[in-house]
Amino acid sequence: IEYCERTRCWRAVVSQVLTAQGQAIIAPMPSATIHVFEDATLDGQPLLPMQFTDIDPDELTGQVATGTPQYITQIEPGKVQVYPFLAGATLRASVFLKPRSDALYNTIPTDPIFDAYAVIPDFLAQQDGEAIANGAIYRLKIMPEQRFYDPAGAAVARQALTVRLSPA
Repeated sequence: IEYCERTRCWRAVVSQVLTAQGQAIIAPMPSATIHVFEDATLDGQPLLPMQFTDIDPDELTGQVATGTPQYITQIEPGKVQVYPFLAGATLRASVFLKPRSDALYNTIPTDPIFDAYAVIPDFLAQQDGEAIANGAIYRLKIMPEQRFYDPAGAAVARQALTVRLSPA
């Protein structure tokens, strides 16, 4: 998660016609969530990314907002809403993604401990797998009072990760 946040290495560009408020899922896989909007437009008009409670959403005000759509907000992992809503309009968005931080078990009967949300796209594993592994090794080795606690080994893993995170 931290790696994707810091590098913005996972992008999705989507285009979707809105038919109902709350149905726009723009993350390409259920294990992804939006880290940040790079750009969003509705029928070519820019949308401003906002926190849900900062836009007086219909769900909280009890009134249906009307007028020109101005805002986009993520309402759950990978799912967005536009305010005010405009049915039939085309949402175009470029977003940087990251893995979800929650878990979903028991989706495969023969493998009950498989976490369906602990999945990343192939390109990310192939392109950045070593750096992500170094980050995980660092976090494990820096955990005090564990038998695998190893500050020197953690420093080596952190350095390898830091090199990958540094601009070329």
